[in-house]
Amino acid sequence: MENEETEKLKFQNELEKLKMKAEFGANFSDGDSELPPEIEAEWLESVRKFEENFEKSNQKKIGELLGSPVFTPVTEIAPENIEGELEKILDMLGEKGIKLDHDEDVPVAELYRFITEELMDHETDVYDMPGWQTHIIYEEFYPNHEKDIFRHCENFCESLFKQKAEALQYELDSELVFSSGAVLIRDEFIEKAKSWFEAYDSFTVNRLLYKKPEYNLEQCMGHVHLFLDYDANLEDGSSSHFEGPGIFYLHYIHDYWMICGMDFPGFKEWAGV
Repeated sequence: MENEETEKLKFQNELEKLKMKAEFGANFSDGDSELPPEIEAEWLESVRKFEENFEKSNQKKIGELLGSPVFTPVTEIAPENIEGELEKILDMLGEKGIKLDHDEDVPVAELYRFITEELMDHETDVYDMPGWQTHIIYEEFYPNHEKDIFRHCENFCESLFKQKAEALQYELDSELVFSSGAVLIRDEFIEKAKSWFEAYDSFTVNRLLYKKPEYNLEQCMGHVHLFLDYDANLEDGSSSHFEGPGIFYLHYIHDYWMICGMDFPGFKEWAGV
């Protein structure tokens, strides 16, 4: 009887997916779900609520949502009081399901200025969905290109030297072009990296230093020079040492920096470019 109930619930879940595809154009992966049918049913219910509320959503200025409050200009607030005033505004936003995300090094006074002088006029979709949050990212208004370039290069190196092939794709452009003129699509590059990982037991990064990134937004290109010192370790305890300068090339596409080429000690040997 239990199997019958399970199969019945699975059928209902698949039927609900078909309905939401027809009603909202929702996309679901083909094949059996890995979720237990009871959990999947709850998840599908939340998806339906989201889709229904999305259709009913309307845009309002954030200032309107907060009741059109009047704020003291940041220049008129004593520096020691700005953090407290910022917390009050963040609490007001939180009560309306709005959260401001930002890098930790953005000054408190700048966040206060941004919210009171710009964000209040920003329009956002309004959903009647308790428990859901709208995330607004400061860096989407004021990108920190140097930090973004560093972040992508660091994330790539961490994934590469920790042999996490599945994570490499998140930092790579769809095509990578190299100084030799060779071109690899992303999947080809990742397969070469996998082969390199299989040749060694582990990698030890001794030093990884970056110079200040250089970029040109009109050309949508950037690069950063680096110095890399690492050991490629074999299972028998021996290792090969690599040391020297390197470079990452980056492509700015869809407001996002992606690595589109590189060179560093030992790279050409395994990448074959």
